[in-house]
Amino acid sequence: MSSTNIEQVMPVKLAQALANPLFPALDSQLRAGRHIGLEELDNHAFLMDFQEYLEEFYARYNVELIRAPEGFFYLRPRSTTLIPRSVLSELDMMVGKILCYLYLSPERLANEGIFTQQELYDELLTLADENKLLKLVNNRSTGSDLDRQKLAGESSCLADAPAPSRDDLVYGA
Repeated sequence: MSSTNIEQVMPVKLAQALANPLFPALDSQLRAGRHIGLEELDNHAFLMDFQEYLEEFYARYNVELIRAPEGFFYLRPRSTTLIPRSVLSELDMMVGKILCYLYLSPERLANEGIFTQQELYDELLTLADENKLLKLVNNRSTGSDLDRQKLAGESSCLADAPAPSRDDLVYGA
């Protein structure tokens, strides 16, 4: 049996990164779409230390490890990525945009970004046609009160998510 020098297979620094106890959880977070910012000191420092080697590692999966100008790290999938990715529904994206708008609007920043679920629902209805929204929730929508309750419930569920942090906002890539 021949012995193989690990350096012929992968760089020692990459082996050290993969063997680090921080890596499994951090890798899962990155693959789930999380941004790793400076507030996560250990994870951020780990990515800074091993960035060059982890970029090569993730390239094998057709994703890029990106360090944004703001300092946070994230994975950007290529069209041929081997890492599964989820796609938000049109309603989820619309509610997410409205949540960011409401949270960051000047009048709400004065109230620490606090707004009610009713304000979210009202804003949703002013920006989109109610019939279209009802169709997003239920393709067979007839515009009944039950359909409207379902729409309100869907937007409320999304509004219950934690307020977005700066790292949760998507920047143009």
